[in-house]
Amino acid sequence: MEEKKKYCTELFEKQNKDKQNRIIEAAILEFSEKGFENANTNRIAREANISVGSLFKYFNNKTDLFLYIVKLAAAELESQINSVLSMEKDFFETVEMILSLIHEYSKTDRALVRLYHEMTSIGQSSLVETVVSALEKLAGSEYRAIIKEAQDRGEIRADVDPAVVAFTLDNIFMSLQFSYAMPYYQLRKRLFLGADIDDQKIIQETMSILRKALSPEGGRKDEHYQL
Repeated sequence: MEEKKKYCTELFEKQNKDKQNRIIEAAILEFSEKGFENANTNRIAREANISVGSLFKYFNNKTDLFLYIVKLAAAELESQINSVLSMEKDFFETVEMILSLIHEYSKTDRALVRLYHEMTSIGQSSLVETVVSALEKLAGSEYRAIIKEAQDRGEIRADVDPAVVAFTLDNIFMSLQFSYAMPYYQLRKRLFLGADIDDQKIIQETMSILRKALSPEGGRKDEHYQL
């Protein structure tokens, strides 16, 4: 995403917060339920209680409206990550807090999770590149930083590549997030774990696996292990 581009017009920025929020919430709902291709700006305008003509005075086209919502989601992700990282816990405590945050956030704000899923599955290459730039670079750089710092403190193995660990962690986070909000992933979760699995057990078992794989003691127990 171009850092300086707003994707909305100055006229939208001049609207009161209540009106802005109505449009944003209507757009999140439409894009998360219908997907980018099938989202209808007439429905968004109707749900926001404005005319479609007004909507296009606020956003030049549907793509700009979608990317504006993506930018908001990226800002929310950054806020959530920073709220955890600012607590200055050790590496494994930080990861467990992120898992718990995902658990709560995914259950209470499923529309944004569905929107995030739509961001990851759109077919237009130009939009994919913009979305990845907005969302994944942030998470990737933050995760690599905390992994490198944990290695410097001796909390995790020094022989693992921070980029690979960051990629693996993000895959775990994303899969868990979708398993609470997306029908396919919810079914997949039930098929693997059963209908009565305790969510806290998932977090605890995941942390147990990560500790064994990444802690210096775990690495010494299996010298042939490669992450």
